[in-house]
Amino acid sequence: MSRFEAEGKVIAITGDTVGKIAAKAGVRKLALTHHRPRSDDTMLSALLEDVRGDYSGPVVLGEDLTRIEV
Repeated sequence: MSRFEAEGKVIAITGDTVGKIAAKAGVRKLALTHHRPRSDDTMLSALLEDVRGDYSGPVVLGEDLTRIEV
């Protein structure tokens, strides 16, 4: 089991880490799901900004019932 697999079972990763992993893996479209509930878009804007620090591809911010075509 890799370090990422082991840690993924017990922790949530931050936006900048997600961006680095997506960029390194050559991800063509990134879907962010299971993020914390929010009362406004401030938290999601900060998350997207963190991801954008390393990943420049399209990002889908998943919400309840979001459908993503693959």
